Order: sequence, then C-alpha cells, then structure tokens
Amino acid sequence: MHKNAIRFEDADKSRTYLIVDEAELSNQRLVILGYFSLELKSIDLAEEISKSKRRELDGISKDAKSLNVYLIGQLAKNDLYIDKITGSEIIDYAIPLIKDCMKKIGGRVVLVECKNKKKLLEFYHRHNFKVLQSTPDSEDMIQLIKIIK
Repeated sequence: MHKNAIRFEDADKSRTYLIVDEAELSNQRLVILGYFSLELKSIDLAEEISKSKRRELDGISKDAKSLNVYLIGQLAKNDLYIDKITGSEIIDYAIPLIKDCMKKIGGRVVLVECKNKKKLLEFYHRHNFKVLQSTPDSEDMIQLIKIIK
C-alpha cells in the first residue's frame, strides 16, 4: 500500500463485511464468498428532484438540498466461488445490518451506486431500489435508493 494511502476503515468512514463459507471455516479454512461495505454518506440532491420527492426522502423538508444515507458499497462475489452465493444473498446480509443501525440512530434511505448498465439496474430494481439521479462526478454512474420505514 502506498504510504500516503488511507483506508476508509482506518479513518472510520466505512465497515467491510466478509461473507464466509461456514463449513470451510469449521475446517479451519477461510473461504470468502463475497463482501460488502457500509458507509454513512451525505449526498447532494439534483435540482430536478421534485419537492414532494425531497420531502419523502428527507422525512420533513420539501426544500432539502442534501440527504444522509446508508451506502452499500463494494458489493461483490468472489470469482473463485461465484456459484456459492448470489448478489441477492449479499444484499440480504446488508439490509438487516442497516435496519439495526436505523433503529439505533435513525435514517430512512439506503443508497447504492452502480454503472448505468441494464443488467445492474435490473438487479437493483428487483431489490426495490429506484433510480434517484446520476452521480455528480460521472454520468456513467447512477445513484439508486431504497426507503426503509
């Protein structure tokens, strides 16, 4: 690692969760099937987002300019064990952790960011994520949200 690089975990920006094969773990072998990270993030809302949508997202203000979200980032499967876990299973691990945080500290919105590709968008739509906006720094990336009440 470059000596000036700072890992998000070291800076308390995120937490990474590994999904391991429990059968292999009991054999004292660590097999990572997949992983994801969770992060608290503030995003700026695009000007074209309606006031009613802003109120729905914020919970109070129709004039909200930004939004605090739980970001599911780095969601991935280990290519060596691709048939042992699905992307849906990884999301199923992440959402209960987020719900637990929401009970303790509040919040209502989960965010994922992905490339603007049909297959990825369909995957997240199946998990009730809706397109919010393009990411501010790249038109190729889309921000999708899911409101959890």
